Amino acid sequence: MAIFSQAQPASALGVSACIDKYGSDLAYESTAEDVKSMKDDGCEAPVGPCRAIQEFTPSGEEERYTITCDSRFVEDGGDETPKLTDRQCIEKYHKELNPTPSKLDKMRENGCRKPDGPCEEVRIPFHAIDCKGELTVDPGGDPSDDPGGSSACDVKTSIIPVNCSSGANPIWGLLLMAINILTAGIGIVAIGGIIYAAILWTTAEDKNAQIVKSKETIFNVILGLAAYALLFAFIQFLVPGGVFNREIDLSSPPPSSATPDAPDSGSGKDDEKDGDVTAADIRLLNFRDATTATGGNVLKKGVLYRSASLSGLNDKNAKKLAKLLGSGAIIIDIRSDRQRNEKPDKPVDGVHHVNIPITGILDTEPMVTDPLRRSQLAKALKTAANARGAVLVHCAAGKDRTGWMVAMIMYVSGANDAQVMKEYLKSNDAIPGGVKAEWLKSGLQEARSKHGSIENYLKSIGLSSDDLKNLKNKFGA
Repeated sequence: MAIFSQAQPASALGVSACIDKYGSDLAYESTAEDVKSMKDDGCEAPVGPCRAIQEFTPSGEEERYTITCDSRFVEDGGDETPKLTDRQCIEKYHKELNPTPSKLDKMRENGCRKPDGPCEEVRIPFHAIDCKGELTVDPGGDPSDDPGGSSACDVKTSIIPVNCSSGANPIWGLLLMAINILTAGIGIVAIGGIIYAAILWTTAEDKNAQIVKSKETIFNVILGLAAYALLFAFIQFLVPGGVFNREIDLSSPPPSSATPDAPDSGSGKDDEKDGDVTAADIRLLNFRDATTATGGNVLKKGVLYRSASLSGLNDKNAKKLAKLLGSGAIIIDIRSDRQRNEKPDKPVDGVHHVNIPITGILDTEPMVTDPLRRSQLAKALKTAANARGAVLVHCAAGKDRTGWMVAMIMYVSGANDAQVMKEYLKSNDAIPGGVKAEWLKSGLQEARSKHGSIENYLKSIGLSSDDLKNLKNKFGA
């Protein structure tokens, strides 16, 4: 490992420009030319905010580096407060309640306060920071609510809200809502009918017609309940798996063993030879079941996998991976857009690919302090919690960003520090010297220092108690 730390001339680009240019595209695949460009721009620490670390590179391949940028690398005399983009300003300050004077000063120093940026202080109907011009739309509203109507799985709707935090398909939410309303209505009518019949019966005395009407009412109630029961049974028959089986995804076709467009593999002997695929059968850099280091004592086996990028996956291993992950699985690619465009993942049949870009790291502290990374991590964790099947998470090398995300899932599932560290350092088996214990400790110490616990840190980035419960139920052993 070689760390470049020689002083350079004063940064020609400035701290914020260096971070924008090199920090947003931090890549395991950075080349020596990228490092030279970073140095030529005067962005190398200590006068600039960036550092380059040479990564393990297989013999005969071009040397690869990781560039990481952070304003804290700058010694006194550099830009003291980095200027943020409009998007970063919104992520960091929007809907901040009861901001302190120091928070408002920091917002101004970051270039986020109008007219330089998109944010301003508002006091009607509440004291907050508004970066989208939306907090005064509803004078009686709560700034923590997103104005503009309800939503169904993050899709705006002005009709019926659907909560997807449990992982249910929105179609199930609407169907079950209709059934619940219908059932409640029928129940109220049935109870009312029985009460009415009882009143008729008890007050009939010698009025034969009233007694007959009472009996007819009770008969009609029983007939109506029987008809509804038959209707419900018919719906159960029509809906694949039954109304209350939410594991069936109505928005996707059912899995099949063969598709018309799939290439013919010949005699089919490969399928017979594969048998039951295990993680050890997949030839992919840094690929493993996340339970490898803990033996299934923390996480369920076969539910959470991790790896480097899938760009080098061949057809045979892609087929094996599809079989290993199974139906309803997702692959969460947390590489930057540049990394994904330069080396796109190999498609895996039957598996849904999701890209949630997180700016790269070595030291994990930016996952606690950087607003954009925090926001994207929350999205990735929610996506993983709501997956129907197994989950494969990967970045470029599968060790830093992926390592932090897996660590968070392990903590939610009840792991202790030693178990999390053992899994994190397991990446060194595939990439010697790829991770260091102090890199993980840095982020954990920052999270606990600022928020008191990992759980509180995860709530601070946007995860609710239900989200944490879903993560534990999904992955916890």
